[in-house]
Amino acid sequence: MKKLNLYAMLLILFLSVLNAQDRSGFQGGTISGIVLNSEGKTPVEYANIILFKQADSSQVTGTISDKEGNFQLTKVFPGKYYIYVQFMGFAKQTIDNVELNKGAMQVNLGEIVLVADAIDLDNVIVEGQRPTLSYDIDKKVINLADLPSVISGTAIDVLENVPSITVDIEGNVSLRGSGSFQVLIDGRPTILESQEALEQLPASSIDRIEIITNPSAKYDPSGTAGVINVILKKDQSTGISGVINLSGGLNDKYSGDILMVYKNNWYSATIGLDYRKRYMPGTREEESMTTFNSKQYFYDANGDFGFGFD
Repeated sequence: MKKLNLYAMLLILFLSVLNAQDRSGFQGGTISGIVLNSEGKTPVEYANIILFKQADSSQVTGTISDKEGNFQLTKVFPGKYYIYVQFMGFAKQTIDNVELNKGAMQVNLGEIVLVADAIDLDNVIVEGQRPTLSYDIDKKVINLADLPSVISGTAIDVLENVPSITVDIEGNVSLRGSGSFQVLIDGRPTILESQEALEQLPASSIDRIEIITNPSAKYDPSGTAGVINVILKKDQSTGISGVINLSGGLNDKYSGDILMVYKNNWYSATIGLDYRKRYMPGTREEESMTTFNSKQYFYDANGDFGFGFD
């Protein structure tokens, strides 16, 4: 009896070893196919192919397509499966009822066509906002689009809170502690003194201000603490515009003028005409006395008069 049990245990152990050897040598089946774009049937590279068990939807394996759109899932055991094929910008394709069995361990799914997933972008508005203070290699740039001081005030009001610039209680501007700086308007020197130029520039007309604390030779910065370059807003409107002024008054006084401007993308032309007529009426009285040889002569005159121009 003991020998019989020993033989039975040896037999079970032998069969287990054979089964393990058989499974370790099992190469499994393959599932292959090619992924194409619906437009022009061009290959889709790097598409994701994911294999799931049909019984419990557990993921088994996966791969990606090559540059020709081909893919191959290997070492797949017999069973029933379904496959997801997906790629960014395309609608996901689902392939159901993929089955491998001992009689058919090689399954070719053929062409799998992906359709572009269109997204309706109607009424989508993309907005961006420039930072108020930005830094370039050689300068600081103040963009005035969102500054409250743009509504009113001058360039000095804009510079009050800018690093490296100090504005005292009387409105005097200092750049890095020095009042010796150069002001440019649209990159060109101005005939005004630096302080006067900043006082006379309305903030509403300025697009941005560049603070150049280490100017190159092109700015001729000799003896200055730096350069403040004021860039004005550019009027890009085209067409014809103009203004007409008329005035009138008592005693035949009237005047008028017209100014017309034509502008296109290449040039602009301005023409102006004016006419004035002024008449100044009045009255005059004159009395004179002349003594000659003990005799006196009197002259009296009165009347209306006027003068004017046109």
